[in-house]
Amino acid sequence: MKELADIFHPTLYHFEPFCIPYLLVAALVLIFGFFVFSFEQNSRLHQAVWCLCISAALWLSGYSMMLNSYVEELAFFWARVQYVGLIFVAANIFYISIAYTNRYDREWRFVWGLYAAAVLLSIFTASPFFIEGVREYSWGFSADAGILVSVFILFVLLCFLLGLQNLISYYRQSTGLEKKRTAYLTLAFIFMSLSYVDILSNYGISVYPFGYMAVLCFIISLTYSVIRHHTLVVEQQAVELGEKVKEKTKEMTQVLEDLRATQVKLLETGKISTLASLSAGILHQISQPITAIHGFAKFIKKEMKESEPFYRGITIIEEQSVYLKQMLEDLMELIRHREIKKENIDVNRCLTRSAHLLTDELRIRRVNWEMNLAEALPQVYADAIHLQQVFMNIIVNAVQALGALPKGTERKLKVISQFDKDANKVVILFEDNGPGVTEADRKQIFEPFFSTKTKGSGIGLALSKDLIAEHRGEIDIGPSTGQGATFIIRLPAVGPREEPGIREQAEGTTIKSRLNILIVDDQKAIGELFELTLGLRGHHITAVDNADDALRAIKEKSFDIAFFDIVMPGKDGIELLKDAKSVTAKLPIVMMSGYSVEDKKLQAQDLGAAACLKKPFEIDEVKKVIKEILRKEV
Repeated sequence: MKELADIFHPTLYHFEPFCIPYLLVAALVLIFGFFVFSFEQNSRLHQAVWCLCISAALWLSGYSMMLNSYVEELAFFWARVQYVGLIFVAANIFYISIAYTNRYDREWRFVWGLYAAAVLLSIFTASPFFIEGVREYSWGFSADAGILVSVFILFVLLCFLLGLQNLISYYRQSTGLEKKRTAYLTLAFIFMSLSYVDILSNYGISVYPFGYMAVLCFIISLTYSVIRHHTLVVEQQAVELGEKVKEKTKEMTQVLEDLRATQVKLLETGKISTLASLSAGILHQISQPITAIHGFAKFIKKEMKESEPFYRGITIIEEQSVYLKQMLEDLMELIRHREIKKENIDVNRCLTRSAHLLTDELRIRRVNWEMNLAEALPQVYADAIHLQQVFMNIIVNAVQALGALPKGTERKLKVISQFDKDANKVVILFEDNGPGVTEADRKQIFEPFFSTKTKGSGIGLALSKDLIAEHRGEIDIGPSTGQGATFIIRLPAVGPREEPGIREQAEGTTIKSRLNILIVDDQKAIGELFELTLGLRGHHITAVDNADDALRAIKEKSFDIAFFDIVMPGKDGIELLKDAKSVTAKLPIVMMSGYSVEDKKLQAQDLGAAACLKKPFEIDEVKKVIKEILRKEV
């Protein structure tokens, strides 16, 4: 400790003014190195720069103290410190070139080999073969180079040349900002190499020490390169950001356009949904007079003889009312909103009903269509209404596609049903001779909002795909043959159909000769129909058009059975059912509605309804319901 204290004793140094720049540059180098290292501590390049700055500060401090020493022994010590700093400066120069060019993972063994050589050379600085002694110049002491200094010079040249080679090779491969950054770093290396001129005095060459100036230039050039590099990076990032902003703006514009288009389609979809709801109400209103017209026409026909002049006219009215009745039933089932209700169904029947609803459309569009339906086709476990929606959607799409054919071209549509025994599936094919579907459209034809039609909503086939998937089936479009399109639906087959509902009654079953029947319907024609058809058969009919009169009649009279319309002004049929059951729980009540019966059936049954009738209905259906209910009562 005493010897260490003597080395730093101030009386052993004379502190010449020309040595102060070395100490100042050493302090500046340490500050710069610490700043670079703290900026990004995990970077190998920044770590290498920090090690270089420590080595340079050690060299500059050692050289300054050697020049200021009074005695040779002290100058000899600081000469060793100077050489240790110079050795590690060279090693760190090579490490910087490796870290900068991202080659450390490939050449880390060589880097550590150079550091091992630097440690070995540092040990040999204490040998007289490295430093033979010191000599004094006018500006201070300087070391006398031994034979091993030649090895030191070769080591320094090797590190600098290999480092410059790495940088020059990387410079040739680089472009833009990276190329400029490499040029600045190469210039800093050249400045640092000039600082080694201070060892010329070790060979007796009287050169005034100005190595600190080269180190200062190294720091300035490196600082400039860092600042310039970051400036260029910021400028490039600003340009790239501007391009990204333009690109994102373009994307946002496109997204907004897509959103507007989607919004329009959703509005159209909402209009369709609203139209469906309005249509349900309209169909309910139409079903009321159709029920009365059909009932009256059938009754009058039975009372007339074929020879009478108006018999043929009444027959036509009855036939057309049957047609309207069937169409109304199909339409009401089709537009109603409900959960999927699966049962064993006949696909051929669904196909026939779908075509029946579109007969006029096919005729108006001059489409020659045929149905080739397999006999004894296995049933499928499905919702008949939802399958009918899918079938109609595909037929309508085919008709619209056929409309694009040139005038005079024959338009053909063929519907085929068959059974695939190997897959145990019922297969339905819809073939047309229209323009067909392109390969590009085939990939997205079942995507929501995709449509090949200018005014298409793009939801029909997407909805069809979802509905078929709900039935564990598949829908696809057959391979293009150059003309026409073929849509293929496959549904899993099941065993024989189990007919829902009650079993038909025996022909001999009769009802009471005289029944007291209450009819509650806001359409008076329905009450009159019951009076004409059942009243003339000996039954007593009480018909009212509102819930209040109905409750009053129930309290005043005893009825065998009652028929309530579900949808009425004021208190509806469900509320009337609750009130009627509170007055007389034993009264059998049948609910009637032109809307889908399924929507209210469960609620009515929970409240004690005996059955539900869907308008328009046949008067024979009424008789059948009365027979079944009264049979159960007995």
